[in-house]
Amino acid sequence: MNNQQLISGRLLLVVVVLFLSSCSHKQQSAEVSAPSDFMSRLEAHRAEVDSTMRFEPGSPFNRDTSVTYHGLNYFPPNPEFRFECVLHRYTIPTPVTVMGTKGEMRSEVKYGYFEFEYKGRDYRLNVYKMSSEELRKRGGDLKDYLMVWFTDSTTGGETYPVGRYVDVERESPDPNFRYTLDFNYAYNPYCAYSAKYSCAVPTKDNALPFPIYAGEKKYHN
Repeated sequence: MNNQQLISGRLLLVVVVLFLSSCSHKQQSAEVSAPSDFMSRLEAHRAEVDSTMRFEPGSPFNRDTSVTYHGLNYFPPNPEFRFECVLHRYTIPTPVTVMGTKGEMRSEVKYGYFEFEYKGRDYRLNVYKMSSEELRKRGGDLKDYLMVWFTDSTTGGETYPVGRYVDVERESPDPNFRYTLDFNYAYNPYCAYSAKYSCAVPTKDNALPFPIYAGEKKYHN
């Protein structure tokens, strides 16, 4: 799979809202109130994704004529699944091997984690970066991008059985920078649409034990 197309293309489409605030644990992982333009931004994003899928030459539906595009399926917009997080960097980022959906092994870097609070409980998702090996393969200016792959209780039911991705802005040099982790922008990798592609399989430590009723649903029934 062309990870540069997958990650770069989606990152260009994603609109994230960034906040600065103090560093208490409660504030770092608090739910984010939806901004007044939450709906209009999300609708604009989904319209842009739809246009990309329909018309861009790099779209899986234009590169694989055996699949037909009939629009993406989404959960209704839900600001309950927006969280404000500080990136907790690991002291020594760990090189890890991630499985691709076609059985290939990929080298990535477990760089840090986000913590967020949902319904009174704290949860953690590991954040990844591309390894030097992957950067050499994919090219492009991707070394500062942060990647989150996850599964949840909807995986294999309402959502794609492999899992979903959420794009994050480039890493900020500010250790107290607040990223918005918005699951309304969660999307399927290209392998969810076409068997021509392979994509990274979320690791077991990024399995959320509750349903994320936000973002993209599965494409094929």
